[in-house]
Amino acid sequence: MEAVKRFSKQVLCLPLFCLLALLLAPRARALTAAGNFGIEQVYVNVPEMDVFVRAQGANGAMLSPQMVRAAGVELRLGDAVLDTGNIQQANEAICYIFVLDNYADIEPDTLLNFQNAVVQVVRRKAARDQIMLYGMDESGGLQCLLPASNDGAAIINAVRAVKPVSPRPLDMAAAAAVVYTGLEEEYQNIAPRKVLYGMTDAVTLLGNLPMLAGVSVGMADQLNAAFYILAAADDGLEADLLAQIQSGFVFGCPTADIVDTLCAHMDTLTQVLEFKTAIDPDFYGERWETLTVAVPQMGSAVNASTTVYMGHRLTHPAVTEVRPTGRRELTVSFNQAVSDATAGLPAAYLIQSEDVWGFRVGVRSVSVADDGMSAVLTTAGPLYDGPYSVRLRKVAAALSAANTSDAGAETAFTVTGWPRDRGFYLARLRVPGIVLAVLLAVLAVGAFTRSRKERAAEKEAEIAHLLSDAPDIDTVPRRWLTLFLQPPGAIAESRWSGMAESSVLIGSDAGQCDLCVPDARMAPQHAVLSFEGDAVVLQPLGKARVYVNGQLLAGPHHLTGEDTVKLGRTLLRVV
Repeated sequence: MEAVKRFSKQVLCLPLFCLLALLLAPRARALTAAGNFGIEQVYVNVPEMDVFVRAQGANGAMLSPQMVRAAGVELRLGDAVLDTGNIQQANEAICYIFVLDNYADIEPDTLLNFQNAVVQVVRRKAARDQIMLYGMDESGGLQCLLPASNDGAAIINAVRAVKPVSPRPLDMAAAAAVVYTGLEEEYQNIAPRKVLYGMTDAVTLLGNLPMLAGVSVGMADQLNAAFYILAAADDGLEADLLAQIQSGFVFGCPTADIVDTLCAHMDTLTQVLEFKTAIDPDFYGERWETLTVAVPQMGSAVNASTTVYMGHRLTHPAVTEVRPTGRRELTVSFNQAVSDATAGLPAAYLIQSEDVWGFRVGVRSVSVADDGMSAVLTTAGPLYDGPYSVRLRKVAAALSAANTSDAGAETAFTVTGWPRDRGFYLARLRVPGIVLAVLLAVLAVGAFTRSRKERAAEKEAEIAHLLSDAPDIDTVPRRWLTLFLQPPGAIAESRWSGMAESSVLIGSDAGQCDLCVPDARMAPQHAVLSFEGDAVVLQPLGKARVYVNGQLLAGPHHLTGEDTVKLGRTLLRVV
């Protein structure tokens, strides 16, 4: 009985599919441009623009970037001619969006194979690639079962949890609006390249003319993503009908081949070319523009065009929230997924107190979450109560390495629960204290040096003053002078004799004195002996203490042969 109902539905739908094939055919030619050139998707995030195209030669082989570049590609946005930029094999992260038909009457094996196919994609995808999952709830409405994620375990759990509960089959045209809303809301957090797979069975597909009609009139343009329908067709007639309307985005295959078919199509995504270019920020706005890609050297028919929304503008990675989770630990949240290679560096964070101290808090280590939406910072020092701010330095978005953080943007946060203690002030006064100590040491050394120089200058000036009245050296009479000295600790006197001219300088510095006496209490220049006729005059220098016959001299003194002089601890007699 079930087979009869299925056959009746197929026969009744046959005329409609013939009409649908005619509707779809022109669009297929427009997309594929004579079967060898077509735009798969355009990613716009002003001032960035990536155009993903499929370029195929006459023999069916995919063209290399070098061949397309040599053929002279022309890229036009509206009336403006753009630089095609760097043409390369597409290597941007991919977001695989799966819309599963979990209609209550769908064959259990069909839904199971859909789930297995998604699991295989999870296992084969690149690390940066994401998965989004949509399914129907018990009321038949489409809902997002899993936002864009690259967490393999979370994706598989979400896929396995899908059950056949919807009271009606999937309507892909209606589902497009739900998916479009989700893509718009999370545009910054979804990979630049997007591929949407609607997964249903042939009976639902063949019995839902509005679904295919909605696709044929521009759902792919609205979503701005590559769009494909994968239908399980175990009946020969179903497969034939799907073959008649297949137009590059409808795939019909036996239930048992769903996994292999999806994986094989996944492999073809690596052959897509990417035109990575930049557009003027003036293009930004709430409007749609026509993008045209042409290759004149391959023939006038080799061109493709699509409409793109210009309202997406690049948002730099930034910190949205900071939560102190420990005395030396902060959890920061980002406005989009960030690259672990840049966000995982301690130098990427500048944390500073916003009080009068303006103290910087060093970051010792960083642990970035798997989804790149948050990170845990371990600080080099403890945190105290008060306001702080954090800034990012050259942190790149996970989905675009060229999109880096704004160095001037900062996020404020407050720390509570850890009052300021002695360690707080020691930490903040340590550097000023060291600077002050070094400054004082420099000043002390400078003062000591200046004092010695001034003292030496004073002594030289005093000596010059004492000798200023002396006659010219040529007229100065020479006198033979004999001195008897008894240094401290000596038992007997020692004799010093010499021919003296004008004066004899006595002290402990051999470089400055005529007579050097090894006495620790004697100044470097202690006293001077000068001549006035036949008399010998003793003059103390500076603050040096000189005793004659036990009396402290306050000024010059004329010596006699009976006088005993004491300089420091040395006794002296003049003959």
